[in-house]
Amino acid sequence: GKRRHEYSPPSVLHWFSRESLRKLCLQFGFVEVASGRPSKWLKGGHARSLLNHTFEAMPGGRLFHPLTQLIPKELPIPYPSEDLFWALFQKQET
Repeated sequence: GKRRHEYSPPSVLHWFSRESLRKLCLQFGFVEVASGRPSKWLKGGHARSLLNHTFEAMPGGRLFHPLTQLIPKELPIPYPSEDLFWALFQKQET
């Protein structure tokens, strides 16, 4: 909606933990072949926008806008993605 800053909902629904997904797949005859965590980056321009959007909701938050302009637009910023993972499963031969 208009009040949402990002393309995703404000909260993320987690269907599976890493372990619960592994257990479910094992029940149906799949084994884990590989897994890991994706690296995720955002640009300084996106960080600026997100910070400005967050500050606007705070009393006096607009005072922070000049500070956010100090962030270079093209600066790559690592995004903490501890909640993201990928896994590849393969059906076991019986």
